[in-house]
Amino acid sequence: MDPTVGTNQTYESFWDRVTNYYEEHKGSYSSRSKKSLQHRWDSINTAVSKFVGIKAQQDRLKKSGETKNDRLEKSKAIFEAGKGKQKWVFQHCWEALRHSKKWENHRLNREGEGDDLEALNLGNNSVEPSDSKRPMGRDSAKKRKSGTPDESGSQCLEVLQQMAKTGELNCAAMAAAQAERSANHRAKMQIMQQTASSQNALSAAVVAKEKRKQFEHDMAIMDKDLDAMSGPQRHFYIEMQKRILSKYGINNANGASD
Repeated sequence: MDPTVGTNQTYESFWDRVTNYYEEHKGSYSSRSKKSLQHRWDSINTAVSKFVGIKAQQDRLKKSGETKNDRLEKSKAIFEAGKGKQKWVFQHCWEALRHSKKWENHRLNREGEGDDLEALNLGNNSVEPSDSKRPMGRDSAKKRKSGTPDESGSQCLEVLQQMAKTGELNCAAMAAAQAERSANHRAKMQIMQQTASSQNALSAAVVAKEKRKQFEHDMAIMDKDLDAMSGPQRHFYIEMQKRILSKYGINNANGASD
């Protein structure tokens, strides 16, 4: 963005420029009014700022063996578990904004002024977003009153520019990326299911083998020739045969006897 234009333009002319830029690069997206774009940017800025806070927390609390992707997925889950159960649909915006030093400085300044949009509970990793927006800060109010765009607004055009350069405004590219992520997730789930099935099959085989060994042991006892025995040995095998018959649900009235 031209710094001279960015400094001298009014708030309204700035958003006119954003609107024109969007219309030129929107591809297959639908047209939006200036007010609609302003509202959309507020939603993106708020959600991404919230997600950045969650992601930073997860990076600080990273566990041994936990990968960057693990922390990213956990951050998404925490974001979506917050009040309102808002879905995380701004991954592409975060990818663009997280590389913007200017946006990050603005976000940190807002937090430093107490204008953060959520509280992070380090005890249970939960996120409790504020139910209502805080009053506009003094500097922001002055800028709005003077008709000049604030720092946050200038990021909207930069994000649109960056997203246009990287093809993020291309629906096909976004759909392909989402499809790839979904395919990877399905493949991961399939591997987990196959692993679980293999473990279950192995457990079943072990149980069957043990049952087979026990049956062979029982049959060996039942085959004992009691007539060739006398005294305690005979009495022992008679009792064992009775227990075996009972275990298999067989009436031993005609079976082992004294």
